[in-house]
Amino acid sequence: MIMLSVANLISQNSCREVGLIQRPDAWEYPLLIAINHRSSQPIRVEHINVTNPSKIMAENSYYRSFQPCMVVSIGLPLVQQISVHSQIYNAIEWRNTNSSDSMRVFLKR
Repeated sequence: MIMLSVANLISQNSCREVGLIQRPDAWEYPLLIAINHRSSQPIRVEHINVTNPSKIMAENSYYRSFQPCMVVSIGLPLVQQISVHSQIYNAIEWRNTNSSDSMRVFLKR
């Protein structure tokens, strides 16, 4: 299952803060379950680059200071880079494009 592969990658990189960017109707819950199942410690997962009305929460210091070590995109166009709070993340070669919920993982540059 693709979600388990992503969770394994996060665990292998000892990442404790993961950014999530997705199209509005993408399924994030299976990914969250997989991530927490693969880790012995809690992992903080936050939505990033939000464009809907809840983006006002991004101004809260709790979210503004969030700097993920990895970013996962679900169901978005396959881009090579993502920027989060002026930090650039590059796509790694691993990705799933066999479904409408294509996934890609990005690491800090």
